[in-house]
Amino acid sequence: MILSSVDKEVIVKLKSFYEMTDGKMLTSIIPESGKKYYTLGLHNKVLFDRLVELGCYENKSLILDPPKIDSKYTAAFLLGVIDGDGSISRNKTTNQWKVSIGTGSKVFADWIYSEINKRNLLPSFETRKKKNNFYTVTLFGNSGKIFLDELYSSVPKELPLTRKYQSYLSMGSIVSGRGPDFQDWEVEILLSNKDNLKLVKTMIESHPKNYGWARSIGTLGHKRLALSRKLNSPD
Repeated sequence: MILSSVDKEVIVKLKSFYEMTDGKMLTSIIPESGKKYYTLGLHNKVLFDRLVELGCYENKSLILDPPKIDSKYTAAFLLGVIDGDGSISRNKTTNQWKVSIGTGSKVFADWIYSEINKRNLLPSFETRKKKNNFYTVTLFGNSGKIFLDELYSSVPKELPLTRKYQSYLSMGSIVSGRGPDFQDWEVEILLSNKDNLKLVKTMIESHPKNYGWARSIGTLGHKRLALSRKLNSPD
């Protein structure tokens, strides 16, 4: 069995965790991008059989099933999924956290979506049509931050992938910056209640799609004026 990753740290930790003395680690180059990737060859039949039993088999990304683990390990498992098939980034349009997990397995994607939904964090679900369908579960704003706070607190700090853990730590300063651009649902509230900005402010800040930002009365007034000019423009 061959395990591979673009992160050398993952392969080194795996080899160390299993105290493997007979596993060989090799470095190769991905032709399309020129990036290095690292592989670990397993020659231990007992370990091989155990990994297959746990679901580590050929083309697993397309047919992966939910894990059969105790619920107390779910957060740690999801963090492993983030490290392997997830991304932590800033949504530049709205200046919010963006946390995504992608997989080729619809069953696995549904399970991830369900686990996040249990936490009332309002994930989005997207299906991309390619040769094989690809499914993405995404969280934005403070919803993403709350999710990652739980996952990272579930394991010792030395276990997560360093590169993504640093992204997680660096996002704190971004969240405290400006609020996101006006969302479509905010505009709808403003247009339907434009004569009562205090009510608009309350409705926006209590809306289930609001992940923690606030709108001042002044900001709402400027937005109302801009919308009125746009609606009354002859173009």
